[in-house]
Amino acid sequence: MDYQDEKRLETGEATKYRYYRLVESDVVNEVTRKYQRKHGVQEKKVPVRQSKKEYYSEDSILRFDLESHAKLLPDMNGNKTIVNNYLMRFWGPSFDSKCGGIVSYTYILLLSYCWDKDYTWISLDTLSKQLTSSRPTVRKYLEILEKAGFIIRFWREQDDDERKSGTILVKVRQTLPLISRNQYNELPKSLRKEHDRFLRKIKRESKLEFDLSHNYHDVYEQLRNEVISVKNPTGVLKEEIDQLEDYDEEYRSAKKKMTILEEDAWKNVLNVISEHISKPSFETWLSKSVAYTDENHSWLITLPNQFVCEWVESRYSSMILKVMEEQSLKCSELQFDIYEKQINNGFQ
Repeated sequence: MDYQDEKRLETGEATKYRYYRLVESDVVNEVTRKYQRKHGVQEKKVPVRQSKKEYYSEDSILRFDLESHAKLLPDMNGNKTIVNNYLMRFWGPSFDSKCGGIVSYTYILLLSYCWDKDYTWISLDTLSKQLTSSRPTVRKYLEILEKAGFIIRFWREQDDDERKSGTILVKVRQTLPLISRNQYNELPKSLRKEHDRFLRKIKRESKLEFDLSHNYHDVYEQLRNEVISVKNPTGVLKEEIDQLEDYDEEYRSAKKKMTILEEDAWKNVLNVISEHISKPSFETWLSKSVAYTDENHSWLITLPNQFVCEWVESRYSSMILKVMEEQSLKCSELQFDIYEKQINNGFQ
């Protein structure tokens, strides 16, 4: 990477770094996980998706601006503690129903490091100590903030040695957006009433309208157009992914057995899921799924092979059930199987 003609990030170091984001790849490895059971510790091999590195120039990182997305809340005198009270009142519950408050505080903490710029260099250890939370928990908070468009993370490694990494670069939103219509509808009734009063008050000075939803997945996908190089991982189960293209005929045969109602219902479910997971994950695991239901509202999701069935059941069954509930689809039972059995035997 040539640094001479590019804008430079302030690092306080002479070391040259490359900057990248971690994006899910098509490579899967088996890892051994330990689970505590009544009769002792049980080991189980599970497939784990590997990440690939997508590299960005310093200029791309500096130019990326979270403020240009979503409608911003106007600044208001007398309505601030450390940040606008709107963050505490409404964004907190919108971030997460269980840990939204601490996620809000995580954003405030990151913002405190950005007094003269819109990014900070910070380590998970530092955040872990200041939030008095474990590193995995801190990662969860950062993932929630990134999904909501409050931060975007970049990792770095030394220009001459990828094994030597540094602290994370976190770009932090400096302005507060209005929650979306979807988020507003998910608030408890008492908070919706409080939000109505809040908007009535500030609408005297500005005319605010909700965005329907905040979809930063598309924003980050657009940023990927500026990737300057990619480092793909390798994995022992990569051949499992590569073989999925061999099931096109079976997929078409299975899909023909769907009723119009089943096809419409499952298409709606997949459309929602595709907005909440990465495009590579959706294309690999769910884009060729077929679903059937019976008179008892039992649903059968069919997939190319047993490996994919186990992966989808372990990773996405709870999401599928949640989306079905949101779509008012009755589901007394959710099953997973391969195309072949359905094509030959039918769903019983």
